[in-house]
Amino acid sequence: MLAMEATTFFWSFLSVNLLGFVSAWVARLIGGSRRQVAAQMLFFMLLCAVGLITITAWQFGPSYWLASGTTLTTMVLIAVCDFSHCRDVVIS
Repeated sequence: MLAMEATTFFWSFLSVNLLGFVSAWVARLIGGSRRQVAAQMLFFMLLCAVGLITITAWQFGPSYWLASGTTLTTMVLIAVCDFSHCRDVVIS
């Protein structure tokens, strides 16, 4: 029973982290469209979920909270960084 719970936690952990990372990029790419509000709401809900998983994952070992902390940090950086000026740069 304990092995099944650990496996279930692992796959739940992995899916929430991947969905959080993908939602950050979707919220960034959809900016300016009609679906922007829905994408941002999904992003913030998953940001909270990844934050809660990061807090509780230390009980399962360093690899869990480290991976979750990395996802949380990446999500925040994607949300905060402004990539719009990169479109105007011409590399010659």
